[in-house]
Amino acid sequence: MKRLVETYLVNGEYRAAEKYIRILEQTPRYKAWAAEQRQYLGEKESQSAGWIQAKRAFLPVTDNPFDLTKTLPSALAFLIDDHPDNQAAFDYGMCYLLVYKNLPAFMHYMPLYKERHQSFPKLYQEAICLYYASKGKMAEAAKDYPIDSEVTNRMQQFLKTARSLSAANLKQLYGDTYYYYTEFMPTPKQ
Repeated sequence: MKRLVETYLVNGEYRAAEKYIRILEQTPRYKAWAAEQRQYLGEKESQSAGWIQAKRAFLPVTDNPFDLTKTLPSALAFLIDDHPDNQAAFDYGMCYLLVYKNLPAFMHYMPLYKERHQSFPKLYQEAICLYYASKGKMAEAAKDYPIDSEVTNRMQQFLKTARSLSAANLKQLYGDTYYYYTEFMPTPKQ
């Protein structure tokens, strides 16, 4: 939790830092340390701390601090890591990763989702199948995650027919699937 306080202070997220300072102030071991960090809650106050300024020097700089394509991914990751039970944030984050076709990052969060849910949405199942297929381990997807046989069968059909059918026919048959999206839709610019 000390590291969270430090990270939030460096990133200028003072409300989040204060939340964890408050928690640490309740503990005998970290009470003094937390009270000392309280003085850095605020932009002016944090600039007086040499250690905060030194760490801020290593932060990436963008031309536009409001550019969500640069700040949103890390903000969502922090939110999901800090509040894994926030289903709306989790789903938003996963959909963001899927829109940008970032399957390795998406798969990073699937064990966490599996801990909390018995079944997966069709979109997640399709993305998991696609990830496993890209690794040549399609059969393992259903062993590791709750994948409906219909999703697996449809994915296998798509893989078999993708080269032999026209784009229009593929869209008609598979246009509502994630694997069609990854194959035929352009990835948005980040």
